[in-house]
Amino acid sequence: MVAAFTRAYVRGMHGVGMAATLKHFPGHGTVLEDTHFDDAVDPRPLDVLRAEDLVPFAAGIEAGADAVMMAHVAYPQVAPEPAGYSRRWIEEILRAEMGFRGVVFSDDIGMAAAYSAGGVKARIDAHLDAGCDVVPGLPSRTGRGIPARGRRPPPQHCRAHRPDRPRCAGLGRPAGRRPLRRRAVAPAVHGRLTGPPSTTTHSGSPIRCPNS
Repeated sequence: MVAAFTRAYVRGMHGVGMAATLKHFPGHGTVLEDTHFDDAVDPRPLDVLRAEDLVPFAAGIEAGADAVMMAHVAYPQVAPEPAGYSRRWIEEILRAEMGFRGVVFSDDIGMAAAYSAGGVKARIDAHLDAGCDVVPGLPSRTGRGIPARGRRPPPQHCRAHRPDRPRCAGLGRPAGRRPLRRRAVAPAVHGRLTGPPSTTTHSGSPIRCPNS
Protein backbone atom coordinates (compact mmCIF):
# COMPACT_ATOMS: atom_id res chain seq x y z
CA MET A 1 0.00 0.00 0.00
CA VAL A 2 2.73 2.49 0.96
CA ALA A 3 4.69 1.59 -2.19
CA ALA A 4 1.58 2.29 -4.30
CA PHE A 5 1.11 5.66 -2.58
CA THR A 6 4.78 6.46 -3.23
CA ARG A 7 4.45 5.77 -6.94
CA ALA A 8 1.32 7.92 -7.08
CA TYR A 9 3.09 10.73 -5.21
CA VAL A 10 6.00 10.76 -7.68
CA ARG A 11 3.66 10.68 -10.67
CA GLY A 12 1.53 13.45 -9.20
CA MET A 13 4.52 15.70 -8.51
CA HIS A 14 5.86 15.21 -12.01
CA GLY A 15 2.39 15.75 -13.44
CA VAL A 16 2.37 19.33 -12.13
CA GLY A 17 6.01 20.01 -13.06
CA MET A 18 7.61 19.51 -9.67
CA ALA A 19 10.52 17.37 -8.54
CA ALA A 20 9.74 14.51 -6.15
CA THR A 21 11.84 13.83 -3.04
CA LEU A 22 11.71 10.63 -0.99
CA LYS A 23 12.56 10.79 2.71
CA HIS A 24 13.95 9.86 5.14
CA PHE A 25 16.08 7.05 3.71
CA PRO A 26 16.35 4.22 4.64
CA GLY A 27 13.39 4.60 7.01
CA HIS A 28 12.43 6.61 10.08
CA GLY A 29 9.17 5.10 11.23
CA THR A 30 10.31 2.55 13.77
CA VAL A 31 12.48 4.74 16.02
CA LEU A 32 10.86 6.54 18.95
CA GLU A 33 13.45 9.31 19.23
CA ASP A 34 13.06 12.69 17.54
CA THR A 35 16.37 13.21 15.72
CA HIS A 36 16.06 16.98 16.17
CA PHE A 37 16.86 16.39 19.84
CA ASP A 38 18.23 12.85 20.31
CA ASP A 39 20.31 10.14 18.67
CA ALA A 40 18.20 7.42 17.09
CA VAL A 41 19.19 3.78 16.62
CA ASP A 42 17.33 1.11 14.65
CA PRO A 43 18.64 -2.36 15.63
CA ARG A 44 17.07 -4.30 12.75
CA PRO A 45 19.24 -6.20 10.26
CA LEU A 46 19.46 -5.28 6.58
CA ASP A 47 17.33 -8.18 5.37
CA VAL A 48 14.41 -6.93 7.49
CA LEU A 49 14.90 -3.37 6.26
CA ARG A 50 14.95 -4.58 2.66
CA ALA A 51 11.69 -6.45 3.17
CA GLU A 52 9.96 -3.56 4.95
CA ASP A 53 11.27 0.02 4.98
CA LEU A 54 13.11 -0.04 1.65
CA VAL A 55 10.12 -1.25 -0.35
CA PRO A 56 8.46 2.21 -0.74
CA PHE A 57 11.83 3.77 -1.59
CA ALA A 58 12.39 1.17 -4.31
CA ALA A 59 8.94 1.96 -5.70
CA GLY A 60 9.65 5.69 -5.69
CA ILE A 61 13.01 5.25 -7.38
CA GLU A 62 11.43 3.05 -10.04
CA ALA A 63 8.80 5.76 -10.59
CA GLY A 64 11.55 8.32 -11.25
CA ALA A 65 11.98 10.22 -7.96
CA ASP A 66 14.40 13.11 -8.41
CA ALA A 67 15.91 13.28 -4.92
CA VAL A 68 16.29 11.34 -1.69
CA MET A 69 16.83 12.82 1.78
CA MET A 70 18.80 10.73 4.24
CA ALA A 71 17.88 9.94 7.84
CA HIS A 72 20.00 10.84 10.87
CA VAL A 73 19.32 7.33 12.14
CA ALA A 74 21.97 4.71 12.88
CA TYR A 75 21.49 1.10 11.81
CA PRO A 76 24.40 -0.63 13.60
CA GLN A 77 23.78 -3.99 11.95
CA VAL A 78 24.36 -2.32 8.58
CA ALA A 79 26.90 0.46 9.27
CA PRO A 80 28.38 2.02 12.41
CA GLU A 81 27.52 5.63 11.55
CA PRO A 82 24.09 7.23 10.94
CA ALA A 83 22.81 6.73 7.40
CA GLY A 84 23.24 10.39 6.48
CA TYR A 85 27.01 10.11 6.44
CA SER A 86 27.36 6.42 5.65
CA ARG A 87 28.94 5.41 2.35
CA ARG A 88 27.51 1.96 2.95
CA TRP A 89 23.99 3.34 2.81
CA ILE A 90 24.46 6.04 0.17
CA GLU A 91 26.94 4.63 -2.31
CA GLU A 92 26.55 0.88 -1.87
CA ILE A 93 22.86 0.45 -1.10
CA LEU A 94 21.03 3.53 -2.42
CA ARG A 95 23.20 4.15 -5.48
CA ALA A 96 24.69 0.80 -6.52
CA GLU A 97 22.11 -1.67 -5.24
CA MET A 98 18.88 0.29 -5.67
CA GLY A 99 19.97 2.19 -8.77
CA PHE A 100 19.14 5.73 -7.60
CA ARG A 101 20.68 8.29 -9.97
CA GLY A 102 19.32 11.57 -8.61
CA VAL A 103 20.28 14.05 -5.90
CA VAL A 104 21.01 12.92 -2.33
CA PHE A 105 20.26 15.42 0.44
CA SER A 106 21.39 15.02 4.00
CA ASP A 107 18.92 15.95 6.69
CA ASP A 108 19.57 19.23 8.54
CA ILE A 109 23.05 18.95 10.08
CA GLY A 110 21.96 21.21 12.94
CA MET A 111 19.86 18.40 14.35
CA ALA A 112 21.15 16.67 17.48
CA ALA A 113 21.46 13.28 15.82
CA ALA A 114 24.06 14.72 13.40
CA TYR A 115 26.39 15.87 16.18
CA SER A 116 28.11 12.48 16.24
CA ALA A 117 30.07 13.59 13.16
CA GLY A 118 31.69 16.47 15.10
CA GLY A 119 31.54 20.24 14.62
CA VAL A 120 29.90 22.02 11.72
CA LYS A 121 32.86 21.62 9.35
CA ALA A 122 33.27 17.96 10.28
CA ARG A 123 29.56 17.34 9.70
CA ILE A 124 29.67 18.95 6.25
CA ASP A 125 32.77 16.94 5.32
CA ALA A 126 31.35 13.67 6.63
CA HIS A 127 28.10 13.98 4.69
CA LEU A 128 29.71 15.10 1.43
CA ASP A 129 32.42 12.45 1.67
CA ALA A 130 29.78 9.78 2.19
CA GLY A 131 28.05 10.75 -1.04
CA CYS A 132 25.50 13.45 -0.20
CA ASP A 133 25.12 16.06 -2.93
CA VAL A 134 23.53 18.75 -0.75
CA VAL A 135 23.99 19.32 2.99
CA PRO A 136 21.39 21.69 4.47
CA GLY A 137 21.81 23.36 7.85
CA LEU A 138 19.65 26.05 9.45
CA PRO A 139 21.76 29.05 10.62
CA SER A 140 20.00 29.01 13.99
CA ARG A 141 21.37 25.51 14.57
CA THR A 142 24.75 25.61 12.86
CA GLY A 143 25.96 29.11 13.83
CA ARG A 144 27.80 31.71 11.76
CA GLY A 145 30.93 29.71 10.97
CA ILE A 146 29.55 28.29 7.74
CA PRO A 147 30.85 30.96 5.29
CA ALA A 148 34.41 29.96 6.18
CA ARG A 149 33.72 26.43 4.96
CA GLY A 150 34.69 27.42 1.43
CA ARG A 151 34.74 25.29 -1.69
CA ARG A 152 35.49 21.59 -1.97
CA PRO A 153 36.78 19.91 -5.12
CA PRO A 154 34.53 17.13 -6.42
CA PRO A 155 35.71 13.73 -5.13
CA GLN A 156 36.33 10.74 -7.36
CA HIS A 157 32.90 9.32 -6.62
CA CYS A 158 31.10 12.55 -7.65
CA ARG A 159 28.33 11.35 -9.93
CA ALA A 160 28.29 14.62 -11.84
CA HIS A 161 31.62 13.60 -13.38
CA ARG A 162 30.80 10.00 -14.23
CA PRO A 163 30.84 9.51 -18.01
CA ASP A 164 28.35 6.63 -17.74
CA ARG A 165 25.60 8.80 -16.31
CA PRO A 166 22.98 10.02 -18.80
CA ARG A 167 22.21 13.00 -16.56
CA CYS A 168 24.22 14.95 -14.04
CA ALA A 169 23.26 14.97 -10.37
CA GLY A 170 21.27 18.19 -10.46
CA LEU A 171 17.60 17.30 -10.09
CA GLY A 172 17.39 16.20 -13.70
CA ARG A 173 20.00 18.56 -15.16
CA PRO A 174 20.33 17.37 -18.78
CA ALA A 175 23.61 15.86 -19.94
CA GLY A 176 25.78 18.34 -21.80
CA ARG A 177 25.36 21.20 -19.32
CA ARG A 178 28.55 22.26 -17.57
CA PRO A 179 29.68 19.92 -14.74
CA LEU A 180 28.35 20.62 -11.27
CA ARG A 181 30.85 21.73 -8.62
CA ARG A 182 30.65 20.79 -4.98
CA ARG A 183 30.70 23.79 -2.69
CA ALA A 184 29.47 24.99 0.64
CA VAL A 185 27.02 27.85 0.38
CA ALA A 186 26.26 30.01 3.43
CA PRO A 187 24.15 30.09 5.37
CA ALA A 188 21.74 27.22 4.80
CA VAL A 189 22.81 24.85 2.04
CA HIS A 190 26.12 23.11 1.37
CA GLY A 191 26.78 20.88 -1.58
CA ARG A 192 27.73 20.65 -5.23
CA LEU A 193 24.62 22.05 -6.91
CA THR A 194 25.67 25.29 -8.60
CA GLY A 195 24.84 27.10 -11.79
CA PRO A 196 21.70 28.76 -13.13
CA PRO A 197 18.81 29.17 -10.66
CA SER A 198 16.46 27.05 -12.72
CA THR A 199 16.83 23.63 -14.25
CA THR A 200 14.41 20.86 -15.17
CA THR A 201 13.09 17.63 -13.78
CA HIS A 202 13.73 14.40 -15.64
CA SER A 203 10.45 15.04 -17.43
CA GLY A 204 11.56 18.49 -18.58
CA SER A 205 9.49 20.62 -16.19
CA PRO A 206 11.21 23.69 -14.66
CA ILE A 207 12.24 23.62 -10.99
CA ARG A 208 14.50 25.66 -8.75
CA CYS A 209 17.92 24.51 -7.60
CA PRO A 210 18.22 24.32 -3.80
CA ASN A 211 20.93 27.00 -3.59
CA SER A 212 19.40 29.47 -6.06
